[in-house]
Amino acid sequence: MTVMPRAVAWYTVYCCLNGLLNLALAWGCFYFRSHWWSLVPNSIDYEEAAWAIQMISVTFAVAALVFAAISFTLPSYAGRRRWEVHLVNIVLGAGSVIFTPICLPLLLAWFRPEVRRHYGDEPGEGMVT
Repeated sequence: MTVMPRAVAWYTVYCCLNGLLNLALAWGCFYFRSHWWSLVPNSIDYEEAAWAIQMISVTFAVAALVFAAISFTLPSYAGRRRWEVHLVNIVLGAGSVIFTPICLPLLLAWFRPEVRRHYGDEPGEGMVT
């Protein structure tokens, strides 16, 4: 029986936090969709803005729900190049202000040989360690 490296466990935590943040974003979009008139200044034309605000908030909410589903299911991804797919996810998360403190140490740990072996990628293949 192989033991899961700590970096993989922290990656699962990162993916769950990312999914929860996307769910909160979707909830915020739906909340804004139903309460937008109390949040905007009185100087705009409500008839003209209503349609645009409805469409934008629904679009953002649907996108946030899709990204939440991807974030929650990504730790169990078992494709051919799964180490690289997870690496790209960590790099994308490092670009956000919220996840930078989590992703930078995770990124350093992701190049360790035991993590690469856990995903079936030998350290000598492809990337230099």
